[in-house]
Amino acid sequence: MLKLLLIVIVIFAALQINRFAASRIDRMGSNKDVALDRIFYMQKTFQFFILAVAATVSAGIMGVGFSQIDIFLSSAFAVIGIALFAQWSILSNITASVIIFFFLPYKVGQRIDLIDKDKEKIIEGVLIEITLFHLLIQLDSGKFMTYPTSMVFQNPIAYSKNDKNNNVKK
Repeated sequence: MLKLLLIVIVIFAALQINRFAASRIDRMGSNKDVALDRIFYMQKTFQFFILAVAATVSAGIMGVGFSQIDIFLSSAFAVIGIALFAQWSILSNITASVIIFFFLPYKVGQRIDLIDKDKEKIIEGVLIEITLFHLLIQLDSGKFMTYPTSMVFQNPIAYSKNDKNNNVKK
């Protein structure tokens, strides 16, 4: 009976933590004028990690030994690691998107210039959308281009702090 009560407490705590994290992400996204889709992606990403922690704690409460959890997790991470090794860019793009959400100052609608390592402009346009995997940029020619979020940390991006271009072609 005690185990069941502890598991209920863990589930309740996970739900409360999830509610708190979702509201903080929503508030932060609203303050930064972030698209609702991006806020939703961030909430779901954090929700997954909260669920994983709650499941691990619940398994420990049910009597699954730490050695058994360790063996299961190491086996699962080995399989996942091998699967993701070929797709490492997907994981790095998701991680970069989370970092962009919380820490980078430019926003959708701003004019940006992507600069290569030789400090030459390579792409100029308006930032249309930031997703989990890429930035969508409308070039001056009117064409659209996707730019992987993981590349944001490899090449500098120039922007004007107060420039919010509302003349986006659709």
